[in-house]
Amino acid sequence: MTRYRNHRAAFDNVRRYPGMYFSEVRFDVVAAFIQGFDAAYEGGVLIGFKEWIVLRLGYGTNLYWVPLVLDAAFPDQKPGAMFGVSLSAADEKKAIDKLFELLDAFEHEVDTVNKLSKIFVDYTELVRR
Repeated sequence: MTRYRNHRAAFDNVRRYPGMYFSEVRFDVVAAFIQGFDAAYEGGVLIGFKEWIVLRLGYGTNLYWVPLVLDAAFPDQKPGAMFGVSLSAADEKKAIDKLFELLDAFEHEVDTVNKLSKIFVDYTELVRR
């Protein structure tokens, strides 16, 4: 599978002008948009993203990336505590900001030579422990 990289401009626009894309600017809506974008490109946009987040958090191999982003956004909460709950407007913004922060950091890291391969090797080692 080829990694698709021309999504950055679209994600940047969504990040800067979410009200132009969504009638309700909520984390779950933005995450669904990102998931749909990834699905449209056969998983080539977010390939390795979940594994990368798991490596950062040190847990969550059995989870999808959405609850992991929430765990990263709210590190003082019990893992999984924020998934599926109604968030305040401030927490919605915090979660959306963290999502785009993580996507940017992931993209930056993956842009280095063979980094995606290293993410999968490190993830496999974590799973085997």
